[in-house]
Amino acid sequence: MTLYRYLLTAVITVVAAAPAAATTGSWVANALNLRLPVADRLYRSPPLTTGNVSACTGRHITQVAWRYHLEASTPVQGWLCAGDHCVALRVRRGTTQDLAGISADTPLEFRFRSGGRAMVKDMRVIVHYR
Repeated sequence: MTLYRYLLTAVITVVAAAPAAATTGSWVANALNLRLPVADRLYRSPPLTTGNVSACTGRHITQVAWRYHLEASTPVQGWLCAGDHCVALRVRRGTTQDLAGISADTPLEFRFRSGGRAMVKDMRVIVHYR
């Protein structure tokens, strides 16, 4: 292959990949405290949403990162949900691709159930989309 063809192929590859890179993005949402005062009851955070719906229109989630802090002396079950599609959270911080394919402007929410009184603090999601 001549140097000219090699460079031309490289330029075409970079130009073809540029639109895909331009369509990726992310958004971050936070919720403060969520009290879990009664055992075995399901509690939900406020909806966690993007601040820029137009940037997410036509885009889909590729990965979600989450974190929360927990003050509890009893076991707490947690889920991260987009509508009825929920992912069990086995740890207080992590990432998942289990919500991939869902519209990037879909509100997310944390859901928790505890064996007794508990407090969930500083909930955060980072939604990556393409």
